[in-house]
Amino acid sequence: MDSDQKEIGLEELIKVNRGKVIYLDFWATWCLPCYQQFPYIEALIAKYHPSEFMYIHISVDDDYEKWLSVIQKYGTRENSYIIKQGIGTKLFEQLNLNSIPRYLLLDSKGEIIHLNAPRPSSTQVENLITRTIQNTKK
Repeated sequence: MDSDQKEIGLEELIKVNRGKVIYLDFWATWCLPCYQQFPYIEALIAKYHPSEFMYIHISVDDDYEKWLSVIQKYGTRENSYIIKQGIGTKLFEQLNLNSIPRYLLLDSKGEIIHLNAPRPSSTQVENLITRTIQNTKK
């Protein structure tokens, strides 16, 4: 669900952004390591052209209002979503997501190329994203 309470499935989100490298961020408002990544997230978003790269925040919070206040406070409302069922969803089971923060990198076809991608603060993440974008152009 987005900040306007519009429901959208992850498959649809990926389909809408096909053609772009997608970096999925699974996080929660109660997760301090998640917050510590926010400045690095903004740097990544600023570095890449929106036609090539999409950063998507996916919260596992149970409290919609708290989540909404946090994304408004940090200016991450765009491309932010909340999973209504939180961590206990089938998606988490399928992706073996058992902790947060957790990052996934998808190529321009929507295929997962990194199930446990480096955090935005990692020195490796920019190289991985840049290489994936360049492979898209080939």
